[in-house]
Amino acid sequence: MGALSNGQRARAVLGAATWLAPHLLVLDEPSNYLDQPALAALASGLHNFGGGVVVISHNSALLEDVCTTRWAMDSGRLRCHGSTNEHDDEIVEVSANYTKCLAAATAAKEAREKKKLKRMKEIRRKKGEEVSSDDDWYEDLLKKTNSKGK
Repeated sequence: MGALSNGQRARAVLGAATWLAPHLLVLDEPSNYLDQPALAALASGLHNFGGGVVVISHNSALLEDVCTTRWAMDSGRLRCHGSTNEHDDEIVEVSANYTKCLAAATAAKEAREKKKLKRMKEIRRKKGEEVSSDDDWYEDLLKKTNSKGK
C-alpha cells in the first residue's frame, strides 16, 4: 500500500470494504482523493448496491447524486432533506443537548480539579508544610479562568 497514491489507496479501501458484500456501508468522505472517473464509478456502484449506505461528505454533487435523504448540521440544528416520509424537512434541535453535555463535562472537570487540590493540600500537610486558607488562590484562579472561557 505504501507505493500507492492517495487515490489508489482510496480505491483499494473501497474495494476491500465491499469485497464480502456487506448489508450496510458507512463511508466517511469517500470522494477524497478520487478523480472524476472514479467518482462516477463510486456513484454507479452505490446506486447498484443492494444494502443501506450512510455517506458523510462535503461533496454536495456526490450527495445529491446518490442520497435519497440528507441530514445536514447547521448552527446546532440538524435538518432532514429529501426524505419521502413524514420527517421531511424536520428540524432537530441539538444545541440544547450539546449545552447540557458541555455543562456536565465542565462541572466534572471542576470537581476533579477541586479533588486534586484537596489531595495536594493533604500531601503538603503530611510533609509538614504549613497550609493556610491563603492557598486557595489557585482554586480562585481556576474559577476565574473557567469563567472567562465560557
